[in-house]
Amino acid sequence: MSTEEEKHRVRVGKNGYLFQTDEDIFGRLTGEVNLSEKDLAEWTVTFRERISVSGYSNARYFMFVVPERHVVYREFLPDGVLISEDRPITRLIRHFEEKGLSDSIVYPIGFMESARRMMAPYPKGGSHWNGFG
Repeated sequence: MSTEEEKHRVRVGKNGYLFQTDEDIFGRLTGEVNLSEKDLAEWTVTFRERISVSGYSNARYFMFVVPERHVVYREFLPDGVLISEDRPITRLIRHFEEKGLSDSIVYPIGFMESARRMMAPYPKGGSHWNGFG
């Protein structure tokens, strides 16, 4: 199978939920593919530069990270797929906490999980959040 074919594949989870396989998403969510120390250092430099540039105009910089549908709907993932607490976003957040930068990163996973009680933030068969999400 070509890389392009793999990019557009989906895996079927429980209750018919579909999950895309793009960008090695399952490897990233299970922690098998992760950020290296070099990656974290580069993120830190970039993040500090953005905060600094924003400060020139008296603005505050925030980085908003949309929770992956796979995490929000983790109970519907295919059998054997377990979301790691050591995946790229959690590693980045912990690293930023160590560097005193965590107040500028927004990762609303708890909100998205709670919001599911009111309305689905992602469609059952899609990969992109909807207007409610």
